[in-house]
Amino acid sequence: MEKSPESDNENSKKTVKQKSSKKRFGLSDSFSTAHLLARAGEVRLYEVEGLNEKDIEIAKEILKPGDVVLVGTIGTMSHEQIGGPVTHAMFYLQEGVFLHSARDGVEKINQDVVFKKYQTMAILRPKEDYNAEDLTSFALSQQGKPYDTRFEMDDDDAFYCTELVARSLEEAGQKINLPPVEPIGILRIDGIHPKHFLESDLEIKFMSHNLNKNKEGKVEYTGYKKLLKPE
Repeated sequence: MEKSPESDNENSKKTVKQKSSKKRFGLSDSFSTAHLLARAGEVRLYEVEGLNEKDIEIAKEILKPGDVVLVGTIGTMSHEQIGGPVTHAMFYLQEGVFLHSARDGVEKINQDVVFKKYQTMAILRPKEDYNAEDLTSFALSQQGKPYDTRFEMDDDDAFYCTELVARSLEEAGQKINLPPVEPIGILRIDGIHPKHFLESDLEIKFMSHNLNKNKEGKVEYTGYKKLLKPE
């Protein structure tokens, strides 16, 4: 059954703006399990295959201002909680600088940190003509705001990573048809998972060597298989 453009537009808005009606485990406003994960998420639990020199070389050549960049902290506590081949989303600005919302809030981050910290990477961009400044304008205007540890998308007081990217694309008039908001990871917190951008209308321009599409067309991490092969 075909959906009208108006219906698609409404669904897109609900995806970004929707507020979860579920209670956050009865925790107080000053603290939440999500806040704990934001602080402890970088703890590495085991070693995996990460970005290699070829990945970094190709990514640097492909990156353009306004690109949506998805990365994964595979093998860390945050990955164990969130799951999926990518666990974080950000924008590429220019000259080796990215913009994201992490545990310290909305801020810029240097490419050297990005390529060293994350184990997977996918670069996406709109299929139609666009202005890079428009794509990142809203996100840039939110610099300094805190990380949204409660994953509530009904205001602009704080942002989690995918919320910031999705809102900025929406403000730029990009209709990318993200999948509906759903419970994420073992905590079942309603939100936009980074992998949802891989399932949107954005075009995938690059994936690191350890990301591949399976028979169902879903992107998955394949680094485990290589590590488990006998010597």
